[in-house]
Amino acid sequence: MTEPISFFSWLIGLWSSYQLEQLIVYIIVGILGIVAHYIKQYLTENVKGSIYKYMVKDSPKRSLAMILTFIGSAIGYVLSGATDGMTWASLIGLAFTTGYSLDSSINRSTTK
Repeated sequence: MTEPISFFSWLIGLWSSYQLEQLIVYIIVGILGIVAHYIKQYLTENVKGSIYKYMVKDSPKRSLAMILTFIGSAIGYVLSGATDGMTWASLIGLAFTTGYSLDSSINRSTTK
């Protein structure tokens, strides 16, 4: 049986690991999914104005809830090992879909 490592040893090892690379890619691509949802909302005239207005001025609490949920899901997916063995294409698809769908389900503009 292997000896368990301490939390801090694991955390230090994370900074140079494949999981950190996956986490960074997941977050970047997920943000692109969030932006894609805003663009869809803008093109269908469900929202007017900039992404800043949509995310910060119209519904800051919903936007914060969406961002925290997204970051939590990213950390949960990657650090739990759920993405181990996943191809980059699968990880990118999962991240984009997660960002898009979270923004779609949580974030709402109050002005049209």
